[in-house]
Amino acid sequence: MLIVALGDSTTAGTPLFNSPLEDPPDGSGDHTSQYAYWLVDMHPTWRILNRGVNGERTDEIAARFDRDVLDRRPHAVVIIAGVNDVYQGRSADAVIKQLRSLYNRAGAERIPVLAGSILPFNTATAAQNRAMHEINAWIEAEAGRDPNLWFVDTRAAVAAADDPDRLASSADDQHPDIDGYRKMARVIGPALERLKVEAEAAAEAAGPSGPNGPSSGPPRAEPSGPPRAKSSGPSRATSSGPSRAKPSAPSRAKSSGPPRAKSSGPSRAKSSGPSRAKSSGPSRSGTRKTGR
Repeated sequence: MLIVALGDSTTAGTPLFNSPLEDPPDGSGDHTSQYAYWLVDMHPTWRILNRGVNGERTDEIAARFDRDVLDRRPHAVVIIAGVNDVYQGRSADAVIKQLRSLYNRAGAERIPVLAGSILPFNTATAAQNRAMHEINAWIEAEAGRDPNLWFVDTRAAVAAADDPDRLASSADDQHPDIDGYRKMARVIGPALERLKVEAEAAAEAAGPSGPNGPSSGPPRAEPSGPPRAKSSGPSRATSSGPSRAKPSAPSRAKSSGPPRAKSSGPSRAKSSGPSRAKSSGPSRSGTRKTGR
């Protein structure tokens, strides 16, 4: 199964890893500092394309959607985005509009979407946390309405047990550490398994001439990006985050959690936004670039 992991620094693997888009062709740094690595560790037959860029907002991610997603024709796309918008002061409504557009573009090409909640970052203000929770609640609710959209609570997966607005562990207070990226994979993997089963069942029920076309789904493309490890894939439920069942359609889970921006290293920072500043090495301390 070919999967595109689309997003910002929390997809790229900041601060210890630079994604293949940030440092072509295969990325650089500690490959275990990205959830894509751990997904393949659990599912050796999966191919994951890490298409994360540190510091990017949803509109910047949307600008490369055709190249990074549609041109690859994946079986599914995982989208975790919006933290840098919030970090840079953009409204929750603006983020929601951008995310809905991304989901629509994937749906138009019959590419199932697994939408993750925005991850927390430890320096977020009360207002920023409110915005992230609002966006995450919308994503979860939208997954209940849209048969091509599944939800996974990636925020809950990496949050501290006693504080949902803080990371359980982080080297820079902005991004998950390696264990956090592994925890993300542990909830994303089962969600993708369930998505695959439900999407195939829905397509088969619709028939070759149905709205979703043949049950085989979009053709597979060859991935490029960081090496992967092995795994045995779970089913669609999401750990540390609610999952939701759909009537004769995909189900989803609940969440809340922000992605981040660029760091001054193998991460991607954006200016004045929820991304982080870049660092000179595959680790990402330092300020964020107007992004986290």
